[in-house]
Amino acid sequence: MIGFQETRDPTDVLHTMHFDLSRCAGLRSLRISCSPLHHSSYRPSLSWILIILSKVNSPFLQEITFSIRHSDLCALNLEGLEVILSHARFKALKRITFDIEQVKDCTIDISEAYVRKRMCAHDTRGILCFKSSFY
Repeated sequence: MIGFQETRDPTDVLHTMHFDLSRCAGLRSLRISCSPLHHSSYRPSLSWILIILSKVNSPFLQEITFSIRHSDLCALNLEGLEVILSHARFKALKRITFDIEQVKDCTIDISEAYVRKRMCAHDTRGILCFKSSFY
């Protein structure tokens, strides 16, 4: 599980630490926590997710799960995510799951439609999955 709850700008941490997953050649699944643990009005940049995924080099990666709040979905560059995940090195990918945290009044259909529209190539392949939990 990857997440950066301790910092306001996780992208800087990645660059400073030279963190990447390129040596994890046997990686089969990956879960990325996109939202901070505590609720706040601050919306962090989620560009670090694209940076990490652009360096993944595992021919065995079959599943990626993004744990994200409904309110943070707009900060995730879904079009960029689709471009990266369309690369040949992700050909073994069988499932991309969005585990979306939402308030009780919100419906998963809104979030699901938002993601499907922006990741239409993966939607067409039938590998987008959605789960929801409430806070």
